[in-house]
Amino acid sequence: MDIFHSKVKIVDLMIGVITILIIGGVVFVKISGKKIGEKTSSPKIETLSDCDKIKDQDPKDWCYSNVAIAKQDLSICDEIKNQGVKDNCYGNIGAVKQNLSICDKIQYQNIKDECYWNVAKVKQDLSLCDKIEGQHVKNDCYSNLAVIEKDLSICSKIDGQYYKNFCYNDVAKVTQDLSICDKIDNQSDKDRCYRDVAVVKRDLSICDKIKDRTARAYCYGAVAVANKDSSICEKLESQDEKYYCYMVVTPIAPPI
Repeated sequence: MDIFHSKVKIVDLMIGVITILIIGGVVFVKISGKKIGEKTSSPKIETLSDCDKIKDQDPKDWCYSNVAIAKQDLSICDEIKNQGVKDNCYGNIGAVKQNLSICDKIQYQNIKDECYWNVAKVKQDLSLCDKIEGQHVKNDCYSNLAVIEKDLSICSKIDGQYYKNFCYNDVAKVTQDLSICDKIDNQSDKDRCYRDVAVVKRDLSICDKIKDRTARAYCYGAVAVANKDSSICEKLESQDEKYYCYMVVTPIAPPI
């Protein structure tokens, strides 16, 4: 079952409110067991001569990659033997330099797609999303630019209603436009969109549009935290819900 459709205990629910408000997501793509832009476990390398002292080819390649990325020197990437490591090197430099021709040197399609995506985000160029072959990365590219541009029409380019719903949600949140939530065809996703807009606008009345009782309570709790207003906790139905709402909003919960 989808995590967004699951029922949760009220303790987890209120803890989740804090998590949503203070934690942002970062997407990484793993390449040959390492993340794009991730430092390897090899010692700090200053020069290529240090790399040349390494006997094993794989760590030597990663050493070359580290130096190339640090110096933004594409010619060093060319010296790497392992194609995955070489592509990772190209991808990092291509993203930083915002140079599409560097992305085109990449052989592995998933790394090339990630390079296109990174350049598209910086240049805010929708046409670069069209060059991506992997549908998941392409959808992410469209969704990201839809949010940056605050342009709902970009969401229509996303394949699959499930992913479109997330795009609608994100654009609704950044534009604070509640009407966008009504484009979402799934009630649970629509309720989540109402909640997110309610929190951004700090508008308690939006929570009342939510159909599911548990999701509505979640919204009340989230708005209470956003407004730092413990009186909102009184809208919750059960004493346990009120108690944990007060626990989140105020340092000390009132006696029940």
